[in-house]
Amino acid sequence: VYVSYTNFCKSPYAQSGRKANPVSIIIRGDATGIGEGKENYGLISEDAASAYQLALRWKLTGETKYADDAVRILNAWVDVCKKIDAKDNNQYLCAGFQGYTLGNAGELLRDYEGWEQADQNDFKTWLRNVWIAKNEWFIDNHGGSGVCDLHYWSNWELANLASMLAIGIYLEDYALITKVYRNFREGRGSGCIKNIVPYDPISDPDGHGMIAQSMESGRDQGHATLVASMSAELCKMAWNIGLDFWGMNDNRMLAMFEYTAKYNVMPSGSFICVTMPFTHY
Repeated sequence: VYVSYTNFCKSPYAQSGRKANPVSIIIRGDATGIGEGKENYGLISEDAASAYQLALRWKLTGETKYADDAVRILNAWVDVCKKIDAKDNNQYLCAGFQGYTLGNAGELLRDYEGWEQADQNDFKTWLRNVWIAKNEWFIDNHGGSGVCDLHYWSNWELANLASMLAIGIYLEDYALITKVYRNFREGRGSGCIKNIVPYDPISDPDGHGMIAQSMESGRDQGHATLVASMSAELCKMAWNIGLDFWGMNDNRMLAMFEYTAKYNVMPSGSFICVTMPFTHY
């Protein structure tokens, strides 16, 4: 725990004095199609990460300078940023990944006396109008894919569900939270548990519990492990408010985490497993 904490304190995004770099339109995807210049979503990626890490560092240390910087970053984006846009659906990945980071930053800071209530109210409105609007459209329409509910890989819908849950918790919006729960438990899209993990868990051939492929297990492992990390974010947030996504459907998510870890872990410089049970998706 101590090593993790000291490493966290070295993060460039957790340092006091960081300045925000807000833009009026966040662009991820087709950089020229809307006539607004090149992609710039890296700016909100870094600032959202910084707001979250600074808020967390304040919670851990009690040093208000970190909370003050986090608040300044969030307020700056609310003042300047009006929308997320592109002629490419990659914009919805930004709405998911950065949306849940911002929602969690807000939740950490909600009781900070240095964050004026008027500014916090503006932040809540901004989250709903700029971020939740994108999240809900993607989930309701499966990215505009028409009749194919599973057109997009799981990480797309997982990111938007995570954003909707994080922001829903911060806004205390039970309708949003319920919508996430229902989509994860019984939805038609790629963020439903039985579509994230489309094959029933099987016994580990080496005798270590149950394992199960995710929808993305056969992709490059950057994406395959992203499914595990985004699922973990979603499950942890749900757990914090009394919803057990971890154990749903007989620990289906756990079996997916075990499969992903078993395939990727390299103790002593060699993979723990050379071959894995695999079904082509």
